[in-house]
Amino acid sequence: RMKNYDESTFSSYNAHWDLDSRPRRIALIVDDAQEEYRKFAKPILENLKEVVNVFRETSQHIEWSVWSRRHKDGISNAMDRWYGPQGIKSRENKLYVYRGRGTNVLREVRPNKFEKSRGTQIISSADLDIFWNFDNRGRSILDSRLHQRGIDTVVLIGLWTDQNIMSTAYAAYSRGYDVVVISDAVATATPNQHVALKIINGTCGKVLSTADVVEYMRQTYIKPNDDFRLDQQKRGFWRAIRRVFSPFGSASAQGGAKRGMLLSPSDDEFAHRHSSKSDENSKHNGAGCLRTGRRGYDYSYGGKSSDNSRRRRL
Repeated sequence: RMKNYDESTFSSYNAHWDLDSRPRRIALIVDDAQEEYRKFAKPILENLKEVVNVFRETSQHIEWSVWSRRHKDGISNAMDRWYGPQGIKSRENKLYVYRGRGTNVLREVRPNKFEKSRGTQIISSADLDIFWNFDNRGRSILDSRLHQRGIDTVVLIGLWTDQNIMSTAYAAYSRGYDVVVISDAVATATPNQHVALKIINGTCGKVLSTADVVEYMRQTYIKPNDDFRLDQQKRGFWRAIRRVFSPFGSASAQGGAKRGMLLSPSDDEFAHRHSSKSDENSKHNGAGCLRTGRRGYDYSYGGKSSDNSRRRRL
C-alpha cells in the first residue's frame, strides 16, 4: 500500500441510471467468445447462450467480434512489446490465436442461419477496443452499425474481462452509449476478473447478472417508438439529394464534410418533432423519451424539453 493513501478521502460512484429508467434501443456485443478460448469460456457458456437467446427472442440487435492476432502476422505494436516473446512456443502467450479455427465464434453462440441471411458480419479485430476497427472511409465499423439502428445502450459479454471487455466498455462510454457488462457472462485468463468488474461498475458502466438482464429483456424492456428508422430513411434521402444538386454544399454541409459526414437539412426539425412525444413516453424515474439529433438521442427529463437536456454527439 502507498504511504499516506487514505481510502476514506475518496468517493465511490455508480451509474445513476437503471435499465428500466427509460425506453432504450439496446444491442448485445458478443466479444471474443471464440473457439480459441473455449477452455476459459466453459464456466460461462450457459450464460452466454441464455443472453444471446433472449436478445434473439426479443428481436434485438447483436454484434459479434473475434480476436484475430497471430504470431508473425506482420503487426508489431505496444501489445507485442508488452507481452514479449515468452510463452509463444507453449501457446501460453494469450496475445495470439494459435489454433486453425481459433477465430471461429463458439458454435453455441455464433450467428444462426437467419442472422447470416440478413448479412450479419463478424468483426475481426486486432485491437482491444472493438470500436477501433474502421471501414475504408475511416468510420468506426461498430459505431456506424449501432448508429444506423439508433442504438443508445450496449450490453457486453465474452472474453477477456480485464482487456477487451474493459477497453470496449470505456470506448462505448466515451462515444455516448450506456454500458452494461454481465458479470457472469464474461471471463478472463488472469486473476483480474473481480477487480476489472469493480472498476467498470465504478467508472463507466453498470455490472449486472445474467438473471437481471434476462428478466429485464423479457418482462421490463421498454421499446421506444418506431419513428426513428423511418426518419433515418428520410434523412438519407435528403442527403442523397444534397449530394446530387449541391456538390459543393452549403457552409454547414462543408463543415460536416470536414468531419467525415454530410449533415441533413432536416436535423433541427427532426429533433423538434420528437420532443413533442416525450410526455407520453416519460414513465420511469421522470425520464422523458427520445428526441433524436444528428448523432443520437436527447433525453429530456420530466418529459419536457429544457436547456439542461443531455445531448450525445459523437
